[in-house]
Amino acid sequence: MKVFEAIGEGVAKAERLGIRVSIAVIGEDGELIALYKTPGTYVFSPLIAYLKARTAAIFKRRSSPRGPRRTSPST
Repeated sequence: MKVFEAIGEGVAKAERLGIRVSIAVIGEDGELIALYKTPGTYVFSPLIAYLKARTAAIFKRRSSPRGPRRTSPST
């Protein structure tokens, strides 16, 4: 099933990067299909993953990892 494959790929990438993650899989209508939390993540991490994925689904946008932080304001 594609849901389990997506979660597995996300967990594998997190392990390669040495980070802990929460992964939410959402349907096109914003309904939660699956939620996975790696051990050691913050207690609120699954909620953030769910809300981020739901927002992306509602606005028909891709939910991608955060980019690099800015160190100074853009001019």
